[in-house]
Amino acid sequence: MKIPAVEYHRVSRERQSEEGYGLDASKADIHSFLMSHDKYEVHKVFVEVECGDRNNRPELAKALNYCKRHKAVLLVAKLDRLSRRVSMISTLLESNIQFWVVAYPTINPKENPFFFQMLAIAAELELKHLRERTKAGLAVAKSKGVVLGCNGKVLAEKNKKAADDFALHMSPELLKAKAEGLSLRATAENWNYRHIPTARGNGCQWDATTVYHLSKRIERISNNQTV
Repeated sequence: MKIPAVEYHRVSRERQSEEGYGLDASKADIHSFLMSHDKYEVHKVFVEVECGDRNNRPELAKALNYCKRHKAVLLVAKLDRLSRRVSMISTLLESNIQFWVVAYPTINPKENPFFFQMLAIAAELELKHLRERTKAGLAVAKSKGVVLGCNGKVLAEKNKKAADDFALHMSPELLKAKAEGLSLRATAENWNYRHIPTARGNGCQWDATTVYHLSKRIERISNNQTV
């Protein structure tokens, strides 16, 4: 008999677009995990649109209640999809609810709580720094006389264009990888071996998720151009 499981996907309001870690990528990562761990059977899927620092999560509450009642395992793609709050992660680690972070398929959270507490601390710090950078960027734009729309739409459009330009630049490489029959992971390894920079640069490396994001962006651009 397979172990009942529940998928939980969270998309942040600030980053629910394709620039962030979106719903498609989250689902793809969990699907990949389930393909190599066939002992689990997904009974429920919960999707939430909420910031990672919010404690009030109706869909997460439903997912956790279902896990309690049915002794199911909670599956999340990344730890920060659960929360960017150390307090919330610590509470879950101390609870009777079993959960698995598929980004670390060989590490059991209940057997390695310290590791996941460190990840939670890093996620909370990352959120703080992200907000500080966003605030600073908006302040610079405002000082230059840029009229900012709701939630900094000017900066958002600028970032989107840069991401689209990078995707078009990488399109030939992706087509070549597909022609060679390379998987997402193999493509990432090939590009890292060849020192092809990611959109972020600064020594960041490719992985299956970033290649997936790039593929979806190129697909979207192509569809828009053919309309």
